[in-house]
Amino acid sequence: MPYPTFVPALLGLALAAAPAIAGAETWRCSATKGPVTHDLSATVEGERVTGFDCLASTKGASEITSCSLAPEGKPTAGPAGVTTFPLTDDDVAVARRSGDTIVFDFTRTRLSNYCGQSSTIAATLTLKAGAKHCLAVRNQ
Repeated sequence: MPYPTFVPALLGLALAAAPAIAGAETWRCSATKGPVTHDLSATVEGERVTGFDCLASTKGASEITSCSLAPEGKPTAGPAGVTTFPLTDDDVAVARRSGDTIVFDFTRTRLSNYCGQSSTIAATLTLKAGAKHCLAVRNQ
């Protein structure tokens, strides 16, 4: 059954109205280490990381549990490409950009704020522009 003619027009309007950040790029990677699969997406503007989403899925004996991290406030830009993102409570995530590589540090997070009982997130994830796979993963 063909779509009504107004559907493509509505889709086009929705995409045009979506907020866009001039010059922003999205870098993505995924990696599996042990039973944990990590998916990371970072928004990059110039030399700064301005946002991210991180999902970790842990495969158990009978189910998959997951953790999700995303900023909950305005990031703080520091020297040398370092950006600190506020999370739940007093937790923070730190992104360090150097050239075409970003290292995310999640060691200042409490797992219980984001993960189920049998889940974990990465302590650090390294993302390279244009690479589909994360370069390095260290699980917590």
